[in-house]
Amino acid sequence: TMMTIKSANNQVAKLENKFIFHAHYNLTAREQKIILFLASNLQPQNQTDFHRQMVPVTVLESVLKQGKKKWGGLYDEMQDFARKIMGKFITFPTDFEIDGKKFPGYISWFQSVKPMRNKMGEVCLEFAFAEDLKPFLLQLREYVRLNRIEIAPMKSSYAIRIFSLLKAHRDKMRKHEKVSKLTLELEQMKSILG
Repeated sequence: TMMTIKSANNQVAKLENKFIFHAHYNLTAREQKIILFLASNLQPQNQTDFHRQMVPVTVLESVLKQGKKKWGGLYDEMQDFARKIMGKFITFPTDFEIDGKKFPGYISWFQSVKPMRNKMGEVCLEFAFAEDLKPFLLQLREYVRLNRIEIAPMKSSYAIRIFSLLKAHRDKMRKHEKVSKLTLELEQMKSILG
């Protein structure tokens, strides 16, 4: 099924805590903002499958341009984003061993990203999340709510990732403690941040 996105008004993205704490990936701040924007258009309580999201490039531009002074041509920016995001993946730790070493699992972010025109004649990019992401974006048990307004001014990919980790930990611990503290070893932090 197809979902046509008309604006960047949806602000809250929901991601499974397990994903926040265990997924390892290396995305730019702008790539993370687009993924959070696409996740904010999902309705986990009403969806069992991903809809293809058709997003006008002007809406994508408004999401990417926030807080950015330098901006190249729209065509170059969109092509660069689409090409790079299709080559990026998520790494997950597993318990499977090969030659005595734990072998990780790999998941792509998207099945496809392709240009199309909507009924209004606007040029859009159509995004189809990879099916393997369903447990982390649709079948939510313990999840964090990430408000895109809080993330919009962040320019660093590491800042967004660390904020997501701390927010997930705080949401998880809120009912047990007034102040939350999260301790990570340096190697663990390097691995999480890619």
